[in-house]
Amino acid sequence: MELSVTARKYVGNDRRVRIQAQIFRHVTDAEYRLTIDPAIRPTRLGVNASEISSLGAAHGASVRATFPAPFSNLAGLVQLPFPLQPGSVMAFTIDREVP
Repeated sequence: MELSVTARKYVGNDRRVRIQAQIFRHVTDAEYRLTIDPAIRPTRLGVNASEISSLGAAHGASVRATFPAPFSNLAGLVQLPFPLQPGSVMAFTIDREVP
């Protein structure tokens, strides 16, 4: 089964915004993607997968912030191709300019 979630978050005048997802059941593997609209005025994206608990060997994980062309949007990608335990947390932290 593949699950896709779209969410909106009011950021107001916050200079730092944290977006996090937590799993509540065993998961075979997971991929998290975040793309930030340039209107948010992001300056930096932090990607954190330090609260991930694997079941067995955790090989092949990929965690990175990207600048995909041709859109020039700041984006983050986490690929975890191994079983995960309940309670695993993945987080993105966006630093932004506030007008």
